Amino acid sequence: MNMHNSPSQTSPGSSFPEEGQSALDGSAPATEDEIRELQQIEDFFRQYDCLPENYRPLSEDAPVHYKEKQEELDDWAKSLAAELIAIPPSTFIGPLPESSEIMDRLTGFLRRYLVCTSDQLTVLALWIMHAYSYKACSVTPYLNIHSMERRSGKTTCLQLLSYLCPDSWFVTAPAAATVIRKLLYSQPIVLLDDRHITFSPSDRQQVVSLLTCGATHDQRYFAGDSGRTIKAFDVFCPKAFAGRGPLPPALADRSIPICLSPARPSTVKRICFAEDEPECELLIQLIRRWIMDHCGLLFDSGDETSGDELPHLNPHQHQHVQPLLTLADTIVGDWPRQARLAFCRIFFEAQTDRINRSIQALYDVRQAFMERGHPERLSSHYLIEYLCGLNHRSWGEYKDGKAISGQALAQLLGRFQIKPNQQIWVHTGPFAAITARISWPRGPSILISLRKPTVPIPQAVPVRQTVQRKSNDSRYLA
Repeated sequence: MNMHNSPSQTSPGSSFPEEGQSALDGSAPATEDEIRELQQIEDFFRQYDCLPENYRPLSEDAPVHYKEKQEELDDWAKSLAAELIAIPPSTFIGPLPESSEIMDRLTGFLRRYLVCTSDQLTVLALWIMHAYSYKACSVTPYLNIHSMERRSGKTTCLQLLSYLCPDSWFVTAPAAATVIRKLLYSQPIVLLDDRHITFSPSDRQQVVSLLTCGATHDQRYFAGDSGRTIKAFDVFCPKAFAGRGPLPPALADRSIPICLSPARPSTVKRICFAEDEPECELLIQLIRRWIMDHCGLLFDSGDETSGDELPHLNPHQHQHVQPLLTLADTIVGDWPRQARLAFCRIFFEAQTDRINRSIQALYDVRQAFMERGHPERLSSHYLIEYLCGLNHRSWGEYKDGKAISGQALAQLLGRFQIKPNQQIWVHTGPFAAITARISWPRGPSILISLRKPTVPIPQAVPVRQTVQRKSNDSRYLA
């Protein structure tokens, strides 16, 4: 049975009228309008050949009682949806808390171990819920967990997801062939750490092709089996990638960016205690129970959020965040608005990441000149060695696990019209003019962002007015 091929049809759980819509009680015969409504629901089940056994069709000559027939189809829809989603039953006993209360407990648990923004917590919580119900969706969004600095919590974030998500496969820097073999014969929740090693240039094409197919329910990955026969494999499942450097474009278009920042150790609890907390197991049981109670509402309805509400998303991104928006709409309360604002801000900030990286390169190059006593010039070879020697930066693994090159450094600083002269960087001209206009904060591990556009930037991209820092220095960019 496949309920993802007909977006024009409504899902069985979402097509039922609310209790009390009928003016008749359970013993009164249904009106023509009510029979027509029940017929539409019956036709939906018949289309996918999934009517219950011993079901008495409406076409038979027999009086139809609306409420009884509605409850029969409603119960069958819930059992059918639960069978499709196929998660273990919840052991939680008692009345289920409000949906928003469950989500608040989930985001609170994540906040104890991970330093991230409220928008990122919103997305992570919705993605965890989606991991339990993704089989009811036609697409699944990936997570791109990254950072411009080391020790920012990327691995910690994946560990938290592995504790809370069902059937997760948490793996660090696997070979591309290992990922392919794993996904051809099982569909776990993939949590891939140090992705820049897995996506090395030599092995990238095949694994990226497989992962791209795995973001859409109806797509199949074609590969040869042991008998050399070409087969179509279902590789559809949620996936989260953590690492440094950019994702391959095909995956980035299907991913939600989660850019983490370093934190003092005292601000979060140690991750090794998270799995043993009673709250962790309680959250798992609450989520299972909530999904089972609402599974009929989570099937794709064909409705999409207007592009005007999410202006910073391209078509692929817009399509792949829909399952999380459906979840937020089902949770109700403030979550529909909160989720849409979170996506707007997260994707907007992702557009400025490259600008921020250029500023970080400018800062580190300036430090290189300062440490050498402000010489008139430095070679590209020296600057690359200096940048790669900064343990708190990711220049040593800038792209595909390899160090930043002189060409890449020139591209970053080219935003400020700073260019090398035959592989020699001169501490005069545009470089001196730009660095003199900026009031730099002190500290070797400061992550700098533009406070306002005081230097020429070719792209007309608005820049958030933030400066993230570890020290208590209060000086910002001029």
